[in-house]
Amino acid sequence: MTWVVRLNMVGLAISLLVWTFADNELQDWCEECPFGERSQKGTKDPKKLMDELGEALKEIA
Repeated sequence: MTWVVRLNMVGLAISLLVWTFADNELQDWCEECPFGERSQKGTKDPKKLMDELGEALKEIA
């Protein structure tokens, strides 16, 4: 293999790792919902929760 192919493989591996471990809006919403790890920061208003869920789903779509 040439060095260009190896460099491309390293770049692809780094990109996949970042994509896999980076949080997205839906993960943030799940952590802040009443059953999440950061539930104290979130709201308990069902209407606001559904609005925030809709926004999170739009972000990942």
